Amino acid sequence: MRWTKGEFSVADDLSAIDVDAVHSFLSQSYWAKGRSRMVVELAMERSLSFGLLHGDETVGFARVITDFAVMGTVEDVFVLPEYQGRGLGMWLMECVLSHPALQGVDIIAATRKAGGFYQRLGFAPLRDREQYMMRPAGTAKATKPPKPGRGADPSRPGRPGKPPKPAKD
Repeated sequence: MRWTKGEFSVADDLSAIDVDAVHSFLSQSYWAKGRSRMVVELAMERSLSFGLLHGDETVGFARVITDFAVMGTVEDVFVLPEYQGRGLGMWLMECVLSHPALQGVDIIAATRKAGGFYQRLGFAPLRDREQYMMRPAGTAKATKPPKPGRGADPSRPGRPGKPPKPAKD
C-alpha cells in the first residue's frame, strides 16, 4: 500500500525502502546501537515494514512484528531529525495502524521516551506488566528435556523420578 501527503508518502513495499538509510539511523539510535546491517535487513524482511519517503529518499521507518491474527509489536519507529516537527511521525504511525492487515490485531509499543506520542495514537500502559516476559538474545541455553525414563512418573503425580518400589508384605 501507499499513502500520500503532499511531497511525502508511506509505503509498505520493501523495494521502496532504503535498507542502508534505515541501518544508518538504527545503528546509532539508543535502542538499536550497533545493530548490524544484516540484522536490520532480516528484521525488515520478517516484519510488516513501512518507509516514510520524501520522493525516493527514506526519511523515516516503522515495522510491526505480527502474526496478522492476534498480536503485533511496533518496533524501530523513527523520523530523521531534519524532518521532525512536521507531524510526519504521527502520520507514519497512523498509516501503520490503518493498514488492512493489522485490523483486529492488538498492537504493543515498547518505548522509553515516547510514551506521550503513543498515547496520542490510542496506546495505553499495560495493565499487568508482570504477565509479559522477555528472553533476551544471548541468554543461556534453555533447559534440556529429560532423558527417556527420567521424566515425571505418571504413577506419582507431581513427583519426578523412578516409579515407586513395590510394597513389602
